[in-house]
Amino acid sequence: MFTPAARFAATVDDLARELDAALTVPDPVRHRAGRAIAARHTWRAAAERHLALYRSLGAPD
Repeated sequence: MFTPAARFAATVDDLARELDAALTVPDPVRHRAGRAIAARHTWRAAAERHLALYRSLGAPD
């Protein structure tokens, strides 16, 4: 879901390497992908989805 925006790591060393790269290596494609993902995940949208879930489970308004 988050590729190509996300970086993944399996070890502590991998995590350090990925964090360093994320902060120091310009990557316009990754940057645009991250912005596109962030635009779809607003606080309002998250709240609306939570309310819809609660309602579907029978929670009162």
